[in-house]
Amino acid sequence: MSLIPMQEISHPRQRASAACVFCHSRKVRCDALTTYPCTRCKESNLQCTLRTSNRGKTRRSEPKVGRAGRAAGSYPPQPRAEPTINPATNSPPASSDDLLRSLENFIENSNGPVDDKYSAAIIHATNNNAFTTILNAATGTEQNTHRNVHLYVGVSTHQSTMDRYRDAIGKLDQETRSFLASKGVFDWPEKHLADHLIDKYFQYADPHNPILHKRDFLRRYAEKDVPPLLLHSVMFAACHFADQEQIDVSPWLTQKSMASQFFEKAKLVADFELEKDQITLVQSYVILSDRWVSWTDERNSRYWMSRAINVAYMMGLHRKIETLNLTPSQQRLWNRIAWVVAGRDSVVSATFGTPVIIDNRWTDKSYTELDTALYEESEPGETNYVSLRSPATIEYCIQTTINSAVMSWTLSKIHAISRNPRFKAEPVNLEEISDLVRKSAATCPSLLDIELQDASSIPKAELVFKPMVRICHATVMIFHHWALISIHADPILRKESREKTRFHAIQLCETMGYLREHELFPLCPFWLTTGVFHAMAVLLDDCRNALLFSSESRDSKSIGYLRELNEDLGIIEKTWKPAGWFREIMRAALARLRDNVRKRKRKLDQLSSHETEQQPEDDTPQTLYGEYGMDEPFVNLYESTRVHFPDFENLFTWDLNDGSLPTL
Repeated sequence: MSLIPMQEISHPRQRASAACVFCHSRKVRCDALTTYPCTRCKESNLQCTLRTSNRGKTRRSEPKVGRAGRAAGSYPPQPRAEPTINPATNSPPASSDDLLRSLENFIENSNGPVDDKYSAAIIHATNNNAFTTILNAATGTEQNTHRNVHLYVGVSTHQSTMDRYRDAIGKLDQETRSFLASKGVFDWPEKHLADHLIDKYFQYADPHNPILHKRDFLRRYAEKDVPPLLLHSVMFAACHFADQEQIDVSPWLTQKSMASQFFEKAKLVADFELEKDQITLVQSYVILSDRWVSWTDERNSRYWMSRAINVAYMMGLHRKIETLNLTPSQQRLWNRIAWVVAGRDSVVSATFGTPVIIDNRWTDKSYTELDTALYEESEPGETNYVSLRSPATIEYCIQTTINSAVMSWTLSKIHAISRNPRFKAEPVNLEEISDLVRKSAATCPSLLDIELQDASSIPKAELVFKPMVRICHATVMIFHHWALISIHADPILRKESREKTRFHAIQLCETMGYLREHELFPLCPFWLTTGVFHAMAVLLDDCRNALLFSSESRDSKSIGYLRELNEDLGIIEKTWKPAGWFREIMRAALARLRDNVRKRKRKLDQLSSHETEQQPEDDTPQTLYGEYGMDEPFVNLYESTRVHFPDFENLFTWDLNDGSLPTL
């Protein structure tokens, strides 16, 4: 299927340059037009960007033959002209007048529907925004009337996906269109492979990332009306769960190469800005956030989530919908997308050690919205609605969303506050998330509940739900108690929180044993690696305290758990590559810990050999802290990880600015 417009565009063409930006700046030969990315950019690990000349080029009078085989006609030389109206949209292309036209439409009909003929993009404004003041003045309303304003800007989106893409492609020059077509951006996979990947996506990927309106997506898929950006994004995620039999009969050799191909297609659609529908952009970017191939990769999970959050914020998905005439189905979808984006942001933040972008202090969402109604996809007036998601899937989605909300609140509130060394958190400061913590704990299945599952009757896709909820809860609790260790003023509570971090890390290890026994690791989501990595950090800290900071070295069961988790990461690496990096980091940390233990033993042996020398009255291992680069016992966990992971210090940037420990 092709989206290249049949009609020729009458406005002046832009000529594609023979060299990309990188090669042009260095005056070297570039092969970007035949091999993209070009060889030099690929060797330098740079983003290859095609250049376009701004010089207009008039049409020549040679006749051209259209795609249907008829003459396209002769075009006499003509001066630079304005772009013609695309008959598919029956409206002029977007211009500076669209904002004024949309403003007038808003003043006359502030509660117009989203799919109004005037709408294409939605701009959000709040009561502390000058834009809102202008709207209030224009409409003669009170100051707070338009607290949450959604203004529609741009040309109409009330057209099919194919027409929308044809319109976007028609604005590109011929070289760029040919380049995109050569990359297969507008091609669909073979039907048997596409059907297989769509089935795998909704079986194994969608429950962990329920950002799609499943019913609407499947309908559009049957009609071949799915936007290419969203289609390639879904295919990319589904490739991680594809059967080997399907890969063997496909053009690709491995899951990795197949996923990489679909990712590149989605990236090209995004980079050339062919997709304008905002909901589609948010959905696609969140799905693409599973992509992370190297530590230095610019297009990593953080990059795609930042793009998704930017569009979501501009739309105001984090606010109550007061000035949009949304259908109940649209309202539920928008609210669900807002929650999924916030939860995904917290997971990426925990993985990369970066601040969360979505600060819940600026959202109107309430966790009381998190119930089964959020996943209903019925249409108005429908009486015999049957959900396409199973009750177990919906319950799992709700539980993981609640846990993600706890994670987001913990990271945005407590860790942000901990950057102020003078702050001491009192219980009253933590009451905001206490209800969510209790709700999360109440819905967390026990290990016995997991073991009693009937593996013979429950679908494998659903067999991972309870273990993943337990692992998600354990990960969230580790972060929650780390935060209390960092900033709470009560030393007793801080000590209890240290013990609880190890308790939840062991809970995670026990649950991993079930996944290992039933060979479920290949079906688990990307964020499993995040939970395992942080649990290993807790156990490593416990080993360090046992071997270096006690009066006599003592055995710790944590070392056994570490070995098991390290082996598990080797299995998970086959599906999610970052698991291999975390595994190597942990192996290096254990090797360093082993060396420090040996140094301590030699030092103690030397001290015991000098019997004639006077020993200090308080002979504790504290005299060795400076030599081994360690802090005092029960050091803050993030500080201890800096010691073990010097090359990855940016992963642990949550603590106080000056790096000092809180005063007891």
